[in-house]
Amino acid sequence: RIVNVHLTPFQIKRGGGIRDAMTALSTTENIHAVEIEAIVAAIDCQSPTVVVGDFNSISTFLAPKRLVGLGFVDAYASVHENADTHPTWNWPTRPLPLALRIDYIFHTPHFVTTESEIVRREGSDQMGRTIGGSGDLGASGPEETDNLAVPVIAGGMQFEPRTNLAPYFFGA
Repeated sequence: RIVNVHLTPFQIKRGGGIRDAMTALSTTENIHAVEIEAIVAAIDCQSPTVVVGDFNSISTFLAPKRLVGLGFVDAYASVHENADTHPTWNWPTRPLPLALRIDYIFHTPHFVTTESEIVRREGSDQMGRTIGGSGDLGASGPEETDNLAVPVIAGGMQFEPRTNLAPYFFGA
């Protein structure tokens, strides 16, 4: 199963101060708690599953931590040291621009990520992501999207399965 998500973005008032930013962060985390629980309730963590998309959360926030706590693997972090130093989103704030990793590809332990990269795209504040390996699950290649926040899965959904997946797709 492939689940595409786009959690609620932070909404900070223009011209607001640090107190407004912290309130927005807290409010959005509360919304993400509800959203990620609805996602978790809709999936079977015991079946081969990929959860992909714009989480609008850094890896230490609630939604990504919830999936990791359930045994999901952060595909990019599984093959890159210091994954959070590789942003998938940036915004030209002053005096320093913001650059964060808020887009993810998570998968159940049925798979092993053999490669993953962040693809820079012109004309967007966010970059696509790719993952790869061996063992094709059927997609045909990179997908264009009007939501550039959604990670791009290139070359098909390619992972190396840890186990025989046939019973999950065709019955025992």
